Amino acid sequence: VITWTPAGGVTQPVDVVKGIQTATISGLTNDTLYTFTVKTVDDSVNTSAGASVTATPIVPFVAVTNITGVPTSANARTPLTLTGTAAPGNANNKTITWSVPNAGNIYEVTGAAISGNTLNTKYGGSMTVTATILDGLAPGTPYTENFTITVDPLPAVLAEIAGNMVPLSAGTFQMGGNGVSNATPAHDVTLSAFKINKYEVTIWQFNSVLGWTTIENYDLMGAENYPSSAVSWYEAIAFCNKLSIAAGLQPVYSVDGISDWAGLASSSIPWTVNSNWDNATMTKGNNGYRLPTEAEWEYACRAGTTTKYYTGNAADAALDAAAWYKVTTSWGPPRAVGQLTPNAWDLYDMHGNVAEWCSDYWSNYGAGAQTDPTGPLTGSSRVKRGGNSLSCEDQIVSVYRINSDMANKSAYNGFRVVRNN
Repeated sequence: VITWTPAGGVTQPVDVVKGIQTATISGLTNDTLYTFTVKTVDDSVNTSAGASVTATPIVPFVAVTNITGVPTSANARTPLTLTGTAAPGNANNKTITWSVPNAGNIYEVTGAAISGNTLNTKYGGSMTVTATILDGLAPGTPYTENFTITVDPLPAVLAEIAGNMVPLSAGTFQMGGNGVSNATPAHDVTLSAFKINKYEVTIWQFNSVLGWTTIENYDLMGAENYPSSAVSWYEAIAFCNKLSIAAGLQPVYSVDGISDWAGLASSSIPWTVNSNWDNATMTKGNNGYRLPTEAEWEYACRAGTTTKYYTGNAADAALDAAAWYKVTTSWGPPRAVGQLTPNAWDLYDMHGNVAEWCSDYWSNYGAGAQTDPTGPLTGSSRVKRGGNSLSCEDQIVSVYRINSDMANKSAYNGFRVVRNN
């Protein structure tokens, strides 16, 4: 009998057979040194002194053929754990490292970064991650494979917008006046309660909802929290309807010929005056997002004040601390939202930054008290309020109003959203 006994192991007897004798020993650990003792035992149980043999078992190298189980989707601004399994199965002890190729390229999901196996993204779109196994094809030769991950921005956008809606109580205020010629006569307006976003709609929110998933129209890297500008009234109401549907709410606006707002491509929104879009109607009783009426906008801007600005009557340091206009921007472009002093109702940038679209057709004011006014039923232009970053102090007062045709995409057009309370 020949016995093979690994040190500290279990003796495994093997019957004597003339010729070359082999024994199979299982349960050994790769790359571990073992000492085996070989002895002979005759029929009288006489045992030889034995001889020692050392050996190190080595599992043959297995090349990686592919990696499976990598996630294919993620939500923007929500960390994603990257996982994968190397194939074939006996290559599973291979370590995978992850990277984002060309992360700064505008065709990638900008802001994408990986820490260990955690992927963080800022925006939506289709992106590439690279999995690398150092000893993948041969010892010292890496195996790499690229994977496409689709990043959905909407869950984060919906949460951000909903979280920044400020409820305003019903009330009565004096609309117009303050010496602005097209804001007369001043008149009492009573409004029902509603909610308004404390910020202007940002570039990131606007692009994400309308399906613009690259940063091709970002003026600056990192400008995702700047107000979306160069926005037409058509695009603003399309944003509202698409946002409402994504949130499971009732869309507010109707346009002849448009039945599928959720599937509406941004390229289908007119860039020139379009009668169907000009004649869009608003079902104000629906619970979705919409533009404020002109009265709601002024009520929100004033926040209980009767002065020219919500900071007082003077264009002074208090106004400068609250408004992006020609003095504070040095005739420059709009700035990131929410940086300055809000009004008493926690609403930012109501004076300056971008001129904000309202839902109303443009018209002159009438005399007499009104309740929940929505403006005239027809018209050729819509109201904008608040002035912009190039405006002088007289153009950002609470009552200041201008109008543009609805296809107008001035670089200083923006908006914010409201909902019924």
